[in-house]
Amino acid sequence: SDLLVLITGAFEHLGFRTLISTLEAGHCVIAMIHHEEQVRKILSKPSVRPYRDQLTFAFVNENAAPQTFERVMKGGVTHVIHTASLITPPAPKAKTGDKHQVGIPHAVQEKIELTYPAVTMTMTQRFYDPACKSTTTLLESASKVPSVRRVVITSSVFILEPSDIELAQDVSFVTNHDSSVADEQNHTTSKQASTETAEAVTELEALTNSKIIAYETAVNFAKQRKPSFDLVHVLPGLMQGA
Repeated sequence: SDLLVLITGAFEHLGFRTLISTLEAGHCVIAMIHHEEQVRKILSKPSVRPYRDQLTFAFVNENAAPQTFERVMKGGVTHVIHTASLITPPAPKAKTGDKHQVGIPHAVQEKIELTYPAVTMTMTQRFYDPACKSTTTLLESASKVPSVRRVVITSSVFILEPSDIELAQDVSFVTNHDSSVADEQNHTTSKQASTETAEAVTELEALTNSKIIAYETAVNFAKQRKPSFDLVHVLPGLMQGA
């Protein structure tokens, strides 16, 4: 095959199945992963072993993602399949410890209760910003590489039925970057109201909202930038397996 496919999220459920299907179709794949351990686990799978000659890996660091995406794509990538759903892990909860954890000599026997305060993270920090940033970074990188013919982004069928999702009518606070100076004050007020709405949701709702934001980000990018590659959205309704 003359296709070289870059797959994000290849270590995850949907991404791994996508990886296997792409290899079985005879294409070469670059799988973007975060850790060496993920490479070992992927290569250990029986379904991957027959295709090891078609598979290479690229490590991506969140802080260097724009440079990494572009550098990897310039290696001749023709298609990109973005299955990764980037979410910032929750901050550690408050915990307690004893004197030995803070360097108090062991000779002092009585226990001292210590409390380490939790670091709170908003839904925007955990879900919305990563969704918007990762989508924009990927598309920006692809737009700079002439060999890229098509970018496929997977999401969820839930984005088609946003009536029960509180943020659905307010995603513009993340994706709208074109407010005029005359509208700046109204935009700021709207953004604050939208942000309050976006935060008052459960984690599941926030995850769904993040997929809406990623979708809107990609659609707006295509409208404004008119990239040379095709942009395709795939919206699975049900996935089975572990």
